[in-house]
Amino acid sequence: MTDLDAIRVGNGLGCLVFGMSRNDVRRQLGDPEQEEQELSAAEAHFVWHYWTEQISLYFEGEDGYRRDTISCDRHSCKLNGSALIGNTMDQIRSLVKELKLGSVNEKLDYLEYEGRISLIQCTDACLNFWFKDGVECRM
Repeated sequence: MTDLDAIRVGNGLGCLVFGMSRNDVRRQLGDPEQEEQELSAAEAHFVWHYWTEQISLYFEGEDGYRRDTISCDRHSCKLNGSALIGNTMDQIRSLVKELKLGSVNEKLDYLEYEGRISLIQCTDACLNFWFKDGVECRM
């Protein structure tokens, strides 16, 4: 099985390195379970979903369709040995401070059908932590 559990700030997730081509990703993970594409001039991109692995990969047109973003729901993912999914906002704030991940922004949205959705952004580390009702559900 391919390693997809270690978050490497600035580099990627496990064997997935930022800047990989779609062919490189396909060699590592095989075909995506679902593909989306938006080819408008303003936002040309592809999104590959690997639902079984609980990750989605984004390939932006302005980057030559190389992988530049990962969305992850994997409970086994760790940042410097710390599990993330299931933590509270306070626990993630403490971890971000402990790991010195740089400046932090927080946003809160209310979506009636999904509950309370919040975001902690570590802009220097290019990490986003999403929370549903105060508990992390995606990064």
